[in-house]
Amino acid sequence: MLKPTKAVLAFLTLLTTTANAAPSTATANGKTEGAARQLNGHTFIRSEFVAWPFITTHFGFTLGGGLLTSTGIGIDDNGDDFAGPIDNPVVGQSLNISIGLFDWVALRGSFTGLMWTGTDVDLILKGGAQFAYSLDGGVTVRILKLQSLMLSLGAGTTYAQQKYVAPGRALGALLKSGDFSAAKGGLFVDVKTLAFAPHLALAYAPLSFIGFQSSIGFNVGKAEVGDQSVTSKALEFAIGSSLDLQKAYIPLAFLVAYQLEKTLGDQSETQHQLEAGVYYSGRPNLDLGVAFSTLLGENEYKQYLGQLRLNYVW
Repeated sequence: MLKPTKAVLAFLTLLTTTANAAPSTATANGKTEGAARQLNGHTFIRSEFVAWPFITTHFGFTLGGGLLTSTGIGIDDNGDDFAGPIDNPVVGQSLNISIGLFDWVALRGSFTGLMWTGTDVDLILKGGAQFAYSLDGGVTVRILKLQSLMLSLGAGTTYAQQKYVAPGRALGALLKSGDFSAAKGGLFVDVKTLAFAPHLALAYAPLSFIGFQSSIGFNVGKAEVGDQSVTSKALEFAIGSSLDLQKAYIPLAFLVAYQLEKTLGDQSETQHQLEAGVYYSGRPNLDLGVAFSTLLGENEYKQYLGQLRLNYVW
C-alpha cells in the first residue's frame, strides 16, 4: 500500500488549516451575507415582476426559452393574405445588477434580450422573426425598515427596441402593388420605446419561513414606429410570496408572483403576468433555481417561458 509522503501530508494539512480559517459564507467580513434582503429571519427571493424593495449589491441573470403567440401579418404558403395568431419558439436572456451605495439607497441596471423566429416556411411567411432588447436603469431609496417590514420608493427609465423582419408582409405588398419600395417598407419594421416608471415597493415577513412582496407603479412611455409615435400610460400592480423550508432543514424555497398591468386611455388593455419557481436556499446570499413565467393579454399576444435563474448578493 502506498504511503503519503511528507510533502503530501504537509499539503493536506495546509488545505485543512485554510478551510478552517476561512470565514463561512454566513459570517464573512463580520456580518451575515445576504442580510440586506432579510426581514424577521426570512430571506426574500428576487421576483421578475415585483419591484425589488431592498437595498442590496447583487448580480444576476436569467436564461430561458418557450413559446410566444403573436399576431402575424403576411401571406400563407398558398400565397393568400394572412392576419392572425401564430406560435413561435422564443429564447430570452436578462442580466441585472444593483449597487448599494449606502444603507438607504441603491442604483440598479438591467439588460434583457428576446428573439423568436419561424421554424418552417409557413411560419416565416406568416410572421417572420423578431429581435427585441431593453436597457433599464434606476434608483431605489429606502424610506422605512422595521424588523419585519421594508418600504422603498424607486424610479427607473427603460429604453427598448424591437426589430421585425417580415418577408411574407413584404412579398404580399410586392404582389399587390408591384412596387419594390413598398415591399422594402414592409420587410423591416423598427419600434423604439422610451418609458419612465416610479413605484412604491413593500416587503413583509410575519414569520421566518414566509414573506410577502408587493409593488405599485405608474408607467409613462412613448413608442415610435417610423415617423409615427404613440404615448401610453399604464398602472402596474404586483404581489408575490416566498416560502423557505430551510428552517425545517430542507434547503428549498418557493416563489409565486402575479403582476397586473392596465393601460389607460381610449385603447385600454389589461395584461396579466404570472411566475412560479423553486430555488436552492442553502446559502442566504444565493438564489439558484428554475422558474416558469407567462404573459397573457387581451389581444392574441401570449408568452410562456421556462427559465434558469441565478442571483448573487454580497
